[in-house]
Amino acid sequence: MNDSYVVNKAGAVGPGAHAENTTFTEINTGGNEQDLTELSRELGALCAALSPKATSPDHYIAVGEVAGAEKAAKAGDRAGALEHLKSAGAWVWENATKIGIGVATTAALHELGFK
Repeated sequence: MNDSYVVNKAGAVGPGAHAENTTFTEINTGGNEQDLTELSRELGALCAALSPKATSPDHYIAVGEVAGAEKAAKAGDRAGALEHLKSAGAWVWENATKIGIGVATTAALHELGFK
């Protein structure tokens, strides 16, 4: 009985296994240094543009998430940057769209399913 399985993506594995309505979401945590440098630069500009617009505790927390994403991108941590961006909230993305965001930030938002 010692069945052994090597799988990349699976909703169910093994005898009698069953999965329905399964969705797989893949986040590319790779990315080259140039992409992260550009993402970091864009997030810094976004943070600077959002700071004066913040008027509530939730807004300040959201700006902090953008700053955390910038810091993670500077450190080469793409997954960490994406986690911060995921937590930033709708207020950030509504304003980011109005302000205009760069290509690297747009790509990150697309990866997270925001755009």
